[in-house]
Amino acid sequence: MVSAFFERHEIRCPGCRSGSDAASMPPLQFVACPSCGATLFSPLQLKDFLLVEPAGAGGLASVYKAFRQGAVGELFAVKVLRDEIKDDPVSEEAFFAEARIHSLIPDHPNLVHYIDSGIEGPYAFYAMNYVTGEPLMRRVESHGRIAEPKALYILERALDVMEHIVAEGFLYRDVNAGNVILCDDDEPMLLDFGLTLPLEVVKRPQGKVKQVDGTPEFLPPERLYGTGEDERSTIYSLGLLTYYMLAGESMMKGRSSKSMAHKHVAKLRISHVSIPDDVSNAAMEMVNRMVAQKPEDRYPSFRAAHEAVQALLQP
Repeated sequence: MVSAFFERHEIRCPGCRSGSDAASMPPLQFVACPSCGATLFSPLQLKDFLLVEPAGAGGLASVYKAFRQGAVGELFAVKVLRDEIKDDPVSEEAFFAEARIHSLIPDHPNLVHYIDSGIEGPYAFYAMNYVTGEPLMRRVESHGRIAEPKALYILERALDVMEHIVAEGFLYRDVNAGNVILCDDDEPMLLDFGLTLPLEVVKRPQGKVKQVDGTPEFLPPERLYGTGEDERSTIYSLGLLTYYMLAGESMMKGRSSKSMAHKHVAKLRISHVSIPDDVSNAAMEMVNRMVAQKPEDRYPSFRAAHEAVQALLQP
């Protein structure tokens, strides 16, 4: 199908194998094959990428699985700005700001790789390598908690990525169980740079916050107060993620996003989640320090937290 499209601009039905002129079919839609009536997806070419299958959606963009001309056998994920917001300059700027920041961060084995971005005709796009695996959230929801050695390894890799990102002058601010994909051999891969910003920007106090970006269960208190963020803020979120893995449930449970967010800043924080007996005291002490309400009570840097988890992983 891919070669037929690039060579002849032809869409080939996977059922009857008949070919149709791509120009006669609306792109990025499911259509009926003119010959056999089977449902097929009408692809779209953006530069040298061929978008062949829907793969998900976010707040600003739809995501498609794609092939690239000349990259035989490789899969890519291409985000395309949604039609209903593509004429909104604020949304378009946010879309390309994410791509720009991603492009400035060098490759890391536990980080999805930036490939390309731009505007092609009416489409704004942002391409990266396609990551196969299972979201950490789905793993926990379907199989329960994650054993301590594996949870600590995932944390160790995440901290290594955070050090890598902050070394380039940016702070990753969207830690949550949906943005970590467990790939082959459960190697974690970090996705989504939508909330990543220059460190010098996020350190500035924002004052009273009208809208809080992020996943309620994993928000650092500083974001709710608008007092500015630094490495310790992301360490807080990573501590909650580690708790989630070890306990199989979120520490900050609530009936609404507002009630969950409030628990981060409540004077008395009580968790209703029981920690399994086989989780070590040392691991819980580390998590408790990471999720301390006051930034000064947490690890002072990604490097310090990284060394603490590495010490726990020593045989």
